[in-house]
Amino acid sequence: MTSEKVPTEVANEYHQSGPKCLWGFQILDNMSRHQWIKLGLGPSQKNGIRSRVPFAQSDCRNIPPPYHASSEDLATEYLRKLREHTVEILNSKLGSTFDSMKLAYVITVPAVWSDKVKEKTLSCAERAGLEKMSKIRMISEPDVPPFKLCSQKTRMD
Repeated sequence: MTSEKVPTEVANEYHQSGPKCLWGFQILDNMSRHQWIKLGLGPSQKNGIRSRVPFAQSDCRNIPPPYHASSEDLATEYLRKLREHTVEILNSKLGSTFDSMKLAYVITVPAVWSDKVKEKTLSCAERAGLEKMSKIRMISEPDVPPFKLCSQKTRMD
């Protein structure tokens, strides 16, 4: 599926060989899933952020993190899957040209987040492998320009 936005959700599909992590649109509609992952990174700030979310979050498919995983683990897994998908798509479209390109990932975080929670987010991105072939930049969400401005060609050094 092609979309400008992908649901920030992960779920596990269990097989004899072990669990397989699904993310975004890979998750079937009736599957239980972990949602609102990034809000778990700053539990002390969760209520303030959620109170500003304009829609209800009473999705019965939402499940808490499993006993063997933390919010950081779930965020890392989501970012890992996102990175793998991005690399796969760019590689298929650009071929060998992609090997010589430098990437820059931009992670947006709520402006009200503390430095500690921002550091957790950056740590998740690094554990997900985003720093291996790219530069990671973090900006506060209110600082993100409207989509049509972001879509203009810009040069990133």
